[in-house]
Amino acid sequence: MQLVLLIFVVLCSISAFSMILYKYYDVEKKTITKDNESLQVIMMDSHLAEMMVNCSNLLESIDPPFPALLIDNRIIENLDRTECEATPTLIRLGVDMRLLTSVEKESYFEYEIVFYEDFKDKDYLRFYDLPTRIIPRIPVWIHGNLSIPWDIKRFIEFWKRSKLVQCRGIKVVRSMQSRYLPLAKTLQTMSSLMSYLTDFDIYPFLCGGTLLGWYRECDIIPHTKDVDFAALIEEYNPNLLTHLQSNKTKFRLTRLLGRVNDSYEFTFQPLGGGRPSIDLFWVYSSENSSWVGGTAKDGSKFKYTYPRFNETCATDLLGHIFWVTCNPELAILKQRGKYEADDFPSMKPLSLLIAIFACEIS
Repeated sequence: MQLVLLIFVVLCSISAFSMILYKYYDVEKKTITKDNESLQVIMMDSHLAEMMVNCSNLLESIDPPFPALLIDNRIIENLDRTECEATPTLIRLGVDMRLLTSVEKESYFEYEIVFYEDFKDKDYLRFYDLPTRIIPRIPVWIHGNLSIPWDIKRFIEFWKRSKLVQCRGIKVVRSMQSRYLPLAKTLQTMSSLMSYLTDFDIYPFLCGGTLLGWYRECDIIPHTKDVDFAALIEEYNPNLLTHLQSNKTKFRLTRLLGRVNDSYEFTFQPLGGGRPSIDLFWVYSSENSSWVGGTAKDGSKFKYTYPRFNETCATDLLGHIFWVTCNPELAILKQRGKYEADDFPSMKPLSLLIAIFACEIS
C-alpha cells in the first residue's frame, strides 16, 4: 500500500511539473511566455523527473520570490548528479534587468544576484558580472520561479568562455570598400556553424583574418575571401566527420587536409552553395606551446608555433556571439607584427597567406 501511495505521489508530482512547463511553453515559438522571457524551455524527460523527485527539498529552498536563472555552477552540477544536499553558501542567480528596480527594493541575503540583459537584436545574454560575461541563449527547465539550464555540460562550457572581450573599432582607410562576402548571410552561417559544432562538444573560436577584422575594426574585412575558425584537437569528435558526410546538415565539407594527429583542416560551405567558405583549423598543444599546421596546394606543409593555448573568451561581432582568444592583441601581433589602420588586398603570396591563416594561441 505504501509503495502504491509513493508511486501515486511521484506521478502526480511529475504531472504537476509538466503543467508548470506547459504553462510557460509556447509550442510554436518554443519560448517562455511568462514575463516576456526568451529562454527556450525543454520539456521533461526521465532525468528531469528523477531530479525533481530526489531534489525537491533543495529546489524548494533555492526557489526565489522573483523569476531568475540559476547560474551557480556548484548547484547546477550537483543537480545534474542528483546530489541534493542543501548548500550553506550564497546562491548565484541571474535576474533580468527589467526586474532590477523591484528586486533591489528588497534585501535577499541568501542570493548573489547578477543582472543580465536579453537584447532583441543580438543572439546572446549579457551578464553584468565581474567581469561582464555573454553566453548564447540556452534551453532551460522551470521549477517555480527558477529557470535551470537543461544541458548542464553545455552551460558550464559556455560560462567557462563567457568573459567579454571588446574589439577596438579602428577606422581603416582602404581604396576598396565593397564587400566580397554577403554580410548578413556570412554572419548567420558563422553562427550556425558554431552552434552545429557545439553539438559535438567542439567550441570554435575566430582566428586569422577573421580575428583581425573583428578586433581591429569590429567587422568582417570587406575584401576577405573566406572565414577562419580554429578549435582544439582535443575536442575533435569523429562523429562530426561522419555526420558531415551523411548530408543531414546545413553544411557541405568541401575540403579536408592533413590527418587527425597532424595539420588537420576542414573547409565548409553552406549546403546550398555560395559564399561564405569557412576554414576550420585544428590546434595542437604540447606542454609549453601550441601550433597550427597548413598545407599548400603542392603538398608543402607549414607549422606555426605559439605559446600554449589556455582559454577563450567571448565577443560580439555585429550582434552575434563568437569566441576568441582572451588576448587578441598579442594574437594579431604574433601573426602580423602590427594591426593598426594598415590594410592590403586578400590576394597574397602563398607564404603570407599561410601566416595570416595561422591562429595565435595565447
